[in-house]
This record gives sequence, C-alpha cells and structure tokens, in this order.
Amino acid sequence: MNTAEDIRIIFAEKVSLRVLERALQMAPAQGKKELLEKVKELQQIIVRIKYSNLDGISIRDSDMARELKQVCREIAKGLGSSWETKVDAIISANLKFALNNIYNLPERMCLPDNPAFACDIRQGKVISVDRGNKVLICKVDVGTRKITVVTNDMTVKEGNNVAVIFLPPAEIYGTVSEGMFLGAGEGVLKDLEGKPGDLPQVPDAALEESRRKILSYLRKG
Repeated sequence: MNTAEDIRIIFAEKVSLRVLERALQMAPAQGKKELLEKVKELQQIIVRIKYSNLDGISIRDSDMARELKQVCREIAKGLGSSWETKVDAIISANLKFALNNIYNLPERMCLPDNPAFACDIRQGKVISVDRGNKVLICKVDVGTRKITVVTNDMTVKEGNNVAVIFLPPAEIYGTVSEGMFLGAGEGVLKDLEGKPGDLPQVPDAALEESRRKILSYLRKG
C-alpha cells in the first residue's frame, strides 16, 4: 500500500494538524507550550504512518495508531474540563474537528481509498431546524455529540436521517457549520437507514462533492 501518497494521511498531515495548531494558539489554555509540543508529536507519528506502506488494518492495529490516539487524548485533557466556555464557537469547532479527524485516521485507513474518506462521514439525525439568511441551520445528532450544519437545501426537516461529512468548520452567514450534508442529484439524502454515528451507506455519487472539497482544501495548502 503506497501510504506516502494516500490522501487520507496527507489531509491529516497538511490540513488537520494546521487547524489544530492554529486553534491551540488562540485558545486560552494553561500549558499551551506543552500542548503545541504534542502537536509536533502527532506530526511525527503521522509521518511514520505515511511512510509505513502498511495496509489499513495493519495501521489500525499498530502501535503508531495507539500512540496517535493517546497523544490526542493528552491534548484534550490538557485543554481542561471547562475549555469550551473560554473560547468562541469557531475555535471550539476547530479543536473538535482536528482532534477527531486525527484520532479517527487509523479507522479511516480501513475504508476505500477515496479522498472523501479523508474526513469522518457519519449518519446523523436532524433534531432541529432554524431558518437563517438563505440557509437552514440544523442541529444534528451524530451519535457521540451534536453538531451544527448549515445547508442551502431548504427541504431539510427535523427527523431526517442524513449523512454528514465533518469538514474543517466554516462560518456561513454568521453561523459556524461543522460539516456538510451528503447528497446526489436531487439534493440532500434524507431517508438513510441506520442510527446516528454509523458509517452511512450512500451511493458513490454522494461522495463526489466531498471528494472535491477535500482536494480543494489540499490545494489551498
């Protein structure tokens, strides 16, 4: 397996680590220097994975994967129990995105070799919908937590079972969106089977926009 050119690894290395470092620099955490040193530890582990040439299952079950997850846990612990009350929404969302993206990299290496899987894709259930300026602001249960997704598909409703890709957070019309709904042809997929947190079964066409988004983040550098 040519891991040196795997988009999932390159995205974690070039995008997620950068998002994490910037968010930590802006977060008012004690021991910030130590936390930033741990980002360097993550980078070293990801580089080892990048040049391992192991298959996905071997990466998932490796000491490298265990070390990666442990350092992510140490960073989360180092932020303190009340860190979310001390940062604004975009910093909070960026920290969650980056840590989750890096933490779950070993599992994504067992998925098909598709740039869309450079970020976590999860089944979600829409639990509330508010109308914004030309968009809908949706709260979505994704199993482990609840996230905000801003969409321009005005047909999304409470109770819809959707697929969400967790992209780097972005502010859209004044609201921080933590992901994007997957769709194919006729808008957002809304009637998926499964429960929040599952890996949703979606047609390949539903992954195309996600693939383009991932590649655009990498082109931005």
